[in-house]
Amino acid sequence: MDGLIGVIITINFNGSVATAGRRGSAKGLCIMAEAKSSRTKLYIHTLIMLVLMASGWFLSEGQVLTEYGVRITMIFVGAIWGWIFINLIIPSFAALIFLVLAGMGTAK
Repeated sequence: MDGLIGVIITINFNGSVATAGRRGSAKGLCIMAEAKSSRTKLYIHTLIMLVLMASGWFLSEGQVLTEYGVRITMIFVGAIWGWIFINLIIPSFAALIFLVLAGMGTAK
């Protein structure tokens, strides 16, 4: 029971964990390590999302999809990856930027 007293755990909207508590608490150090690993996972998933979205420019068109169709499909796949593993805001804005780069609309 003593290990739980003095350690406050806050889970943010993006899944990261922040702690505040005693400096000597082993439980607090363990939770801080989890927070660093969850931040690393966030960066890795963001990188995977951006690579998926950008890969439409490097993949060749097939018999069914045109070059534009491949770009839009890969942007959608990257957005789904981001929505599942990151949150809703960052992948949505990244998808909007990539859609403008693909020529779907203007940035006006």
